Amino acid sequence: MCERTILTGPAGLLLLASLLTGCASLPSNSLALEGRSEQGKLRAQNMELTDDVARLQNECDRLAEALEASTHELESREAASTAFPDLQAEGISVNLRGGDVVFTIPTSVTFGSGKASVSHGGQDALRILARRLRAEFTGEARFHVEGHTDSDPIRSSGFKSNRDLSLRRSMAVVTFLVDECKIADERFVVAGYGPHRPLASNDSAANKARNRRVELVVRQDL
Repeated sequence: MCERTILTGPAGLLLLASLLTGCASLPSNSLALEGRSEQGKLRAQNMELTDDVARLQNECDRLAEALEASTHELESREAASTAFPDLQAEGISVNLRGGDVVFTIPTSVTFGSGKASVSHGGQDALRILARRLRAEFTGEARFHVEGHTDSDPIRSSGFKSNRDLSLRRSMAVVTFLVDECKIADERFVVAGYGPHRPLASNDSAANKARNRRVELVVRQDL
């Protein structure tokens, strides 16, 4: 037979109290663990939010810098476009491209259709342009003269290709500025792009006329 020991008196009371105290502490410990876990989650969320705020601030700063640069570029272009009224009167437009001053001379100003010799009206326009180049730009600046055409194929003008035509026109402009306007030949760089750098798609007569041009790009010698 099994014998059971039953504690009575003060010893029994002490044991009962100990058991009750241990049982009472279980919920308290559980709540403490849950609290620490929740605090950990909140700290992690706070760190994520802090990182998000930092990323958003960096993006805002980047966008603000881009907006300021774009605004400055637009203001500079507007200033350049109105700084040369004498050239505008001749049909030569002026703008900025990546910090370079670009004089755009439509073919209609300087050349006849399919021609690469400077017309009389074109000579007058180039003389005005030459005065501006001498007055506005020091000897350190280099003049890149770049010819452009539309995409219509060459048929009966006698040139091998549109690139050939664009290069001949660039050379004609440079030759006139050097020989007649006395700008130093070493300041010029000549290029002929043909139809490969259009300002607009060649889908209309107006757009083709925009693409037929000679550009004089002023770049500082590095």
